[in-house]
Amino acid sequence: MGKPQREETMKSPNHAWLFDVDGVITHPEKKQVVRKGIFTEIIKRLKLGEPVALVTGRALSWVMERVVNPLSSEIDDKTVLDRLFVSGEFGASRIQWKNGKPFHGIDSSISLPKKLAEEARKAAEAYKDTQHIDPDKETMVSIEMNDGLTVDEFRRNQLPLAKRLNEILASQNAERKFEVHVDRIATNVRHKAINKHYAAQQVIRWLSKIGLSPKQFFAFGDSAGDREMADELHREGKAVTFVFVGHKEELGSKGKGYKTVITEEQCDDGTVEFLKSKES
Repeated sequence: MGKPQREETMKSPNHAWLFDVDGVITHPEKKQVVRKGIFTEIIKRLKLGEPVALVTGRALSWVMERVVNPLSSEIDDKTVLDRLFVSGEFGASRIQWKNGKPFHGIDSSISLPKKLAEEARKAAEAYKDTQHIDPDKETMVSIEMNDGLTVDEFRRNQLPLAKRLNEILASQNAERKFEVHVDRIATNVRHKAINKHYAAQQVIRWLSKIGLSPKQFFAFGDSAGDREMADELHREGKAVTFVFVGHKEELGSKGKGYKTVITEEQCDDGTVEFLKSKES
């Protein structure tokens, strides 16, 4: 009698967890996992059979080096990673595991045209004192904050660059398909199809593929744009709570139809605060 009940529990775990990475898992300025206990809390949930997704605009190589590999080093049984999904470049690239082995996928149909990518990189060179081009992106161009800067120092040059990138899009009649997206630590030139909505769709498809139907979803973010994950999950009929760990004044209006929790602590501290308060 006990076995079918356990199988049902594994197929319908209590929770699923979606995390933005910068400012949620990693420190927004140090760009590393520095908060003690964050891996412990994530591994605890993976071992319970609860799916965990990292949803970011970062290149997969960056996420693997700074988050997944250190996380994996603390796990003896690598099949636990079968419940982990990494969505990079806003869903355009992804990694999932089967029997503890990673598999990489990419949607090359939404990559930037070569000429547009070249012009965007050329424009970014004028701002190299405060930002740099991510060389590992496969489908988009990202210009990221240099190490050692504060977010406020970065933003002073981020907005003029974003204006110039929009001018480039206009000059190439590319505004219908592509856009300039600004977040806390990067400026991205990307296809309009890829965003946190699209990435959340990828997570939903992955869960369906591996046969999991979580009862409750939690989506974590530190910027208003991260709410797209919760919006998409709600649109798909999922029970979801958005956990906001950023500056309260930057959240704007709360999403409709689902709960929003604003943590007392901010960024990675806020993530650990909520995880420790929530028993799985």
